[in-house]
Amino acid sequence: MSLIIKGYHIFKFWGNLIINPLLVMYNKDRWSSSTILSVWNKGIVVSGNDSNVFRKDACGAWMEFGKHGDRDAKYGWEIDHIVPVASNGPDVISNLQPLHWKNNLEKGDSSQLRCAVRD
Repeated sequence: MSLIIKGYHIFKFWGNLIINPLLVMYNKDRWSSSTILSVWNKGIVVSGNDSNVFRKDACGAWMEFGKHGDRDAKYGWEIDHIVPVASNGPDVISNLQPLHWKNNLEKGDSSQLRCAVRD
């Protein structure tokens, strides 16, 4: 048995229900290129680095612009809702932030930032 509930892949293994957060899907196609750029520009600029290519997220983790939505990339990042959609957070720029994909996964549906990667 396998099903998806609120983005979590849930399956049965030896009689136990397993929730696998690594299989939580991120839909990068949901965002327009202008939204992606606006959210990217909210990332932290680090002196000595090209801010069009590299920035840091609120946890201090490195992100690479061209790796948006890439969970296989070391510097992949995603657009996070500061106030989660699960708490009726809107899709407006003021409620969006760039986060390294592991930090976004760690934060989940919480409004509290939880950092899996800091640098």
